[in-house]
Amino acid sequence: MTTQPKIYPMPAFPTLKVRDVVASTRWYQDAVNFQQPQHGPDHRCPGRAF
Repeated sequence: MTTQPKIYPMPAFPTLKVRDVVASTRWYQDAVNFQQPQHGPDHRCPGRAF
């Protein structure tokens, strides 16, 4: 049985413009414990331009 992480249901999802998506994503996940719960098989968010 796999337990799902608790995710706070945020009312808004801001979009941040960054130069390096991979490095920025890693920083937000490591430094402030943000999660990326939705991503496709290539680890990109579906429907996004990056």
